[in-house]
Amino acid sequence: MLSLNLINHTVQQSFLYLIYSLTITGMFYQMMKRIKMKKPIFIEFLYQILITIVLAYIVRLIDNKAMLEAINRYGKITLVVFILLTGLLIKEILTFTKSYHSIKSNYCNAVYFLLLTVLFYAISVGGEIVWYIVLFPLLYLFRSLGRYEEAVDMKESGDFIALKQDETSDVPISSYNKLFPTRKKEFNRIYKFLNDLGTDDPYAIAISGSWGEGKTSFMNAIINKFKQENNKVIYIQPMVIDTRESLIKYVFGRLEALLIENGIFTGKGSPYKKYFNLLLNFVNNKTIINFSAFFDIFPEDKKEDLRELKEDLENHIERLVSENKRIYLIVDDLDRVEIETVYSTLTFIKEIVDFKKITVIFLVDYENLVSEHISIEYLEKFINTRFQLKKIKTYELATHYLKAIIPTFKTDMLNDEIEILRVKYKDYIEELNTNLNDLLKRKDDQLQELLKKKEKGEGISEKFIESERETISNIAVYLNDLNIKLSNARYVKKIIIEIKETFDFIEDNIKNGQKDIIVENNEILVNQLILKLNIFKTLFKEDFDDVIKEGSLRTYLKVTDNLFLKTYFGADQIDYKFGNKDIQKTVEYNFYDQIIFSDEIADEIFLKIKSKNEKLIDEIDTRNVFSKAPVDFEQLVDYLEAINYSTNEKKEDIKKQRIEIFTELMVQSLENGKMKFEQVFELFSNSHRNKLFESPVFFNAIKMILDEEKIELSNKKAKTLAQYHLDNIKSSLLTKMTHPMLMILSLYFMDDKKFSFGSLRDSLNGINKLKEFNELLSEIVEVSSTKNELGSLDYLKEVLIIIDNTIVKNIKNNHLEKRGYEFFKEQLETYISILILIRGISQRLNHIPINKNAKFEYSGEFVNTEEAVSQINSLYQHVVGSKEAINYRIIYFFHMLLNNIGWILTDENQDRIGIDNVTKLKEIFVLLDESLGQNPDNYESDSWHYCMIKLGEIERKENNIK
Repeated sequence: MLSLNLINHTVQQSFLYLIYSLTITGMFYQMMKRIKMKKPIFIEFLYQILITIVLAYIVRLIDNKAMLEAINRYGKITLVVFILLTGLLIKEILTFTKSYHSIKSNYCNAVYFLLLTVLFYAISVGGEIVWYIVLFPLLYLFRSLGRYEEAVDMKESGDFIALKQDETSDVPISSYNKLFPTRKKEFNRIYKFLNDLGTDDPYAIAISGSWGEGKTSFMNAIINKFKQENNKVIYIQPMVIDTRESLIKYVFGRLEALLIENGIFTGKGSPYKKYFNLLLNFVNNKTIINFSAFFDIFPEDKKEDLRELKEDLENHIERLVSENKRIYLIVDDLDRVEIETVYSTLTFIKEIVDFKKITVIFLVDYENLVSEHISIEYLEKFINTRFQLKKIKTYELATHYLKAIIPTFKTDMLNDEIEILRVKYKDYIEELNTNLNDLLKRKDDQLQELLKKKEKGEGISEKFIESERETISNIAVYLNDLNIKLSNARYVKKIIIEIKETFDFIEDNIKNGQKDIIVENNEILVNQLILKLNIFKTLFKEDFDDVIKEGSLRTYLKVTDNLFLKTYFGADQIDYKFGNKDIQKTVEYNFYDQIIFSDEIADEIFLKIKSKNEKLIDEIDTRNVFSKAPVDFEQLVDYLEAINYSTNEKKEDIKKQRIEIFTELMVQSLENGKMKFEQVFELFSNSHRNKLFESPVFFNAIKMILDEEKIELSNKKAKTLAQYHLDNIKSSLLTKMTHPMLMILSLYFMDDKKFSFGSLRDSLNGINKLKEFNELLSEIVEVSSTKNELGSLDYLKEVLIIIDNTIVKNIKNNHLEKRGYEFFKEQLETYISILILIRGISQRLNHIPINKNAKFEYSGEFVNTEEAVSQINSLYQHVVGSKEAINYRIIYFFHMLLNNIGWILTDENQDRIGIDNVTKLKEIFVLLDESLGQNPDNYESDSWHYCMIKLGEIERKENNIK
């Protein structure tokens, strides 16, 4: 009986051990998947475990009683040691809060070695198997965490860090996706060049660009791509590593790390160690001036040894990198060091590390590097190929940073101003350049007149002429400085950051906390003033400091003799007398001074502008607007913006009346040819705040025009743009619908705790697609079946009927709830009626013909296969089917169509056009060729013969593909 109980107990204990072992093993497996060790670290880990086990078994075999007792006593105090270490960890973390990672790493390493002693103890005293089951995962965990933190520290102290970067920081980016479009094109070109190098021999390229052009960011992106494709990278900064010894130690230290990481021995007796030690023995020889004289001091036998060792090391490097992979040696800022360091670095790379499978990339500014001491011919001895980074246009830079840095503000006016700035930035810069170049030309013309007068002996002094020359030179220097800095990414980023700060200041300091201030004036452009001030503040710091000292920009511009700045701020046009222009300039300079010196913004710049809209609103409300009718498109825009930004209407019928008058005004303008039909849709461009969306009147008028009139559009682009505006309106309306829908749903669930007001609001938030809207309603209301499509307006109307039936029952005895519900229901029905009208307008637009004269106008845009086939069919119908007149425009369109098809055939992502369409092209060609035979002046002979070759090429490619 006792024996049976013992057996049962043993079985149960074994079963428990088995379950426990499987559980721990599963956890250990998951841990190894999540926390991985690199191969060298893992081998070191296994080695330490093995040594511990072997030593423990030796002690156990010796069976020395005193030794075992000592080990047993130690085992009993390990928990105390662990608690002590944990207490130290807590104390260090509380004391050194900024060094958390390093402290945690030290703690994990200490606990790891403590656990090794526990493993030693467990084996020595013959501990149960549960000890090993627990200890091995813990050992792996603490060792990997300790070494993981070391890896993180190494990565963070390395040359390139993958950081989550803020656009406002000056840290170089490291992502291809964040490069400017121009840089992406250059990236693809250079990376393809490097990837397609058809040699294993050493190779060197230079990537040249001025300071601030983004060479480091560009290189970061390339390095990330290198590493993704398993290439190796070593980064050198001669500004930091500026001695021969430090250069050798750094580069070969990095090379050693790469070799070790990839399982290549670098210890004593290895080719690496022999080559490195031989170099190091001679590098400190004081007779060496630079690396170019390095080999001169080697004895002949040592030179032979060096060559052999170099070949052996080269073989190891070739093993390090797989086929078509390389080691890239990046040398940054070589143009910013002493001449001797340049010589030493170039020669070191040429003579010491010119191994196979190594490519050197120099990041330099060639203009700074080339001097009387270093010629281009000299550099060509070390650099095989040079790439020059283009200067990015200021418009591309500004567009990127305005989008990336400027946030959405609470004040509508500021968001409008920022949007105008995004659109108008290019125009503003061109206007600045035009004004300043005109100034330069005027002054130069004046100088020429003075020289002519001097020649005639009219008493013009040489001193006065020299003064004029100096003035012209000063203007030219300022203008050149302006344009150079405006094409520099760092300067443009600083300008946009300053603009953001200005907008922040305005939003925080508008008097009386006004959040709906309207700025819409053709005379004062607040966004342009902000741009000009911050360009001045960023690019001309010394002059800005002079303004600060003066205490007023207006006063400074009065007293300064700097004509560049006077023209820049338009002060050369002010005589400070009474008059509209001068009053406007005074308001502008007051605004400048408030931004620079004051702690708040006065209302005058906004109030004056608002009064213009009020006058326009008065014309609409009194119907005096029709005394000016028909008005042109620009005037219509002014009236619409006055309606949109008016804040004095209190009743819905006033808004409706204004929209009706505006609609009538628009119809008159169309009927009298004051505007084109496609311009109607441009009135929807400001979807953020457009009161036309609040009534179906305007949309109904458009639909009636489409139904009754013979309308045609100027070109295909006009049709596309019209549909684009209609899509934006739909999104905007659906966003507007969420509020009345929220109120209606809250009544629908008034007695149901399933949905709270907050949860309903959160569910509706951000929806701007009809299908998403319907899906949500279907889920909330639990619509079981329907005959309508989910993405249709009919489906929405069906769901609303279900909701209406329930609400009417819920609130039949509550008069206040009825009134509230009817209000929101009417809002919702209005929006739905507009959506229905938009659907009809959109369908009708698809069938509106394009003006015959514009049908074959070349837009300059690249087309895809589907569009190209459509163009072939249109042209075929015109030339072959209808036998209509052939002129220069038709032939030119055919020419450009062939070019586009040629591009399509080179793009692997595009479908082919097909042999049938090639046949159509040939038939078109025959008739065009016959026409040119009769009227050879209709097209250039060279261009037409080019078309023959291009058509033949297209036919050949299509046949080959087939």
